[in-house]
Amino acid sequence: MNILDDADDLEYHAAMKLQTRQISDEQFHRFEGYASEIFAAFELDLNTPATKDTSRRFIKALFDATEGYDGDPRLLRIFETECRGEPDPRLSQVIEVPIPFYALCKHHALPFHGIAYVGYIAHDNIIGVSKLTWMVRLFSKRSCCTGAYRSADC
Repeated sequence: MNILDDADDLEYHAAMKLQTRQISDEQFHRFEGYASEIFAAFELDLNTPATKDTSRRFIKALFDATEGYDGDPRLLRIFETECRGEPDPRLSQVIEVPIPFYALCKHHALPFHGIAYVGYIAHDNIIGVSKLTWMVRLFSKRSCCTGAYRSADC
């Protein structure tokens, strides 16, 4: 099976495209010029076959690596708990681990990777366990601190 044909990945990419950020061609070329200027200042020769498109690829990669700011509408869907009776579903823990991720460090703008451990205490409403992985994917596509912990009172 081709990894690009995975139903969850196709659904994930389709959902991410619902709210994509837009930059004009003019902006993209201006950003590409800024990147070229920085690379040239650091003496990277941009006139070789291997580096002639580096500035364009860099800006495209940076844009793709930060697509988490677009949001993910799938994370808005919650369900009423289906558990009735014992044990009390309002005190149930839902945990998804380990969730590997790659992110961009907000201090250095360099990539790093890690493993996330995510859980919550389910009350009257629950989310599907796969949503926890999607949340990690969403937040990892935003610039992050390498030691940051996020929590929310949902």
